[in-house]
Amino acid sequence: MAIEGLSPPVYEDRDFPIVVEQRYYREVPDGWHEDLEIKISRSDRILIALDSQILTAQNNTIFFINPYQIHSVPNITGMDMNYDLIMINLDFFSVTGVHSISLRKIFMEDHIRFNNHLKNPRLTEILDKVIAVYGERKDPRVRLMIQGLLMEFFSILLIEEVSGEKTEIVQDGSRYYHTIAPALEAIHRNYDRKITSAELADMCKLTQSYFCRLFRQVMGVTPVQYQTENRLRLADILLKDGSYSIGDIARMTGFEDETYFSRCYKKYRGISPSKFQK
Repeated sequence: MAIEGLSPPVYEDRDFPIVVEQRYYREVPDGWHEDLEIKISRSDRILIALDSQILTAQNNTIFFINPYQIHSVPNITGMDMNYDLIMINLDFFSVTGVHSISLRKIFMEDHIRFNNHLKNPRLTEILDKVIAVYGERKDPRVRLMIQGLLMEFFSILLIEEVSGEKTEIVQDGSRYYHTIAPALEAIHRNYDRKITSAELADMCKLTQSYFCRLFRQVMGVTPVQYQTENRLRLADILLKDGSYSIGDIARMTGFEDETYFSRCYKKYRGISPSKFQK
């Protein structure tokens, strides 16, 4: 089943476009798609890279991925990362005969964006029920149950979890993301080394000047800023973990040495990594 990149998920039942599956110990490269993606962590700890940030959470945490939002599951520290995956087509409700709520209108016309990290325990209960009955989805009664659960789920999101950000980028997202996709994947897969803008541009088959302009237009920051922030967010996680020395973290996040890492960290974070670690 293709779920990453720009290819849409393949739904077994076109009349009921939702997919539920379990994922184990897997590193997933950068991806984006129109369909909604929900990940429920089933590990003691899981990392999710979303746009330019890296989120970490504990067991049963819900991550909500909006349409065309760049995301990946990095496995840098070798941690076990198990999660349940739910994919939902934007036309799910209209295809299944529910016209009181339109996901396509919410995201594509109203440009609403939901928070990525969902904390309401009722949302966890709802998704757990969807996962539990999904295997019996051929039963019309179960379909009605799933419809009702998802209507409640999205109603709660609309009341409690609307992000302050808008999704203007969605309108042209597929075209622009596709162009810089090789660079984004390289950045997210190579935390342990710095990649030059010239190298990134070459991966995208663009001139360096045009690549830098396009990257800033799509991502809102320069390639250097994006890459540095991406590496520092991983450093934040490793520092909080407390299992690694500052020198080890410097190497794991691609900085030349501990001194340069400490200087760069303090410049961006306003505090030294040793103080942050305490």
